[in-house]
Amino acid sequence: MDPAIIALWGLAQATQSMFRPILEDLAADVAKDAAKSYVGQAFQSVFSVIHKKPLTKATGLALKALLDLIENELLDADLEPEQVRGLTPAVSRLVSDAAVKQAIAHLFLDPDYRLDPRVLAGAWAQLQPTPPNLPEAFSWQRIAKRLTRQVQQLRDADPELRETFAALRNAGNADALKALGGLPPDFDLDRYREALVERFGHLNLDSMDTSGA
Repeated sequence: MDPAIIALWGLAQATQSMFRPILEDLAADVAKDAAKSYVGQAFQSVFSVIHKKPLTKATGLALKALLDLIENELLDADLEPEQVRGLTPAVSRLVSDAAVKQAIAHLFLDPDYRLDPRVLAGAWAQLQPTPPNLPEAFSWQRIAKRLTRQVQQLRDADPELRETFAALRNAGNADALKALGGLPPDFDLDRYREALVERFGHLNLDSMDTSGA
């Protein structure tokens, strides 16, 4: 597994997590092609090469938080560890649900977003094959509230995440900037930046003469 993703997602500290195999599988997909992986699917509307690292980091930390919350909720509802591990395939399908991916992105992109527990409950109810019934004491509402709070804390406490998502929220001003710069309204700044990064990212710019002489 890519050491960089292990570090970004905190997998080295997740050795005791019963749902660690889910994170490992998703991390392997990210290492192959981030744009086509969970990261690119969740943040499809804003994903770019420039933001690949912080978006990958955000996705992994949010998934780890969600899986930990589900695990703890199951244990608090008096399920045995082996019973919890037995739910791994179902939980894996849950976090891969399109609505759950979208919710994770919204938690980072919208400071006012609050995860509706019905998103999680509905995704679980629609799983195929039908998952086992959850314990009566299990609460999607508790998980949704705690995940919302934890993601807000993760985003605001990490300078890289804070700056990235602030920039993405301000991306709506791009059209105005294009107009001021004389660029056509349909000019894709993100693709242009990506092309520059891919084509010239290897250059050493430290030795460039910027004096104008």
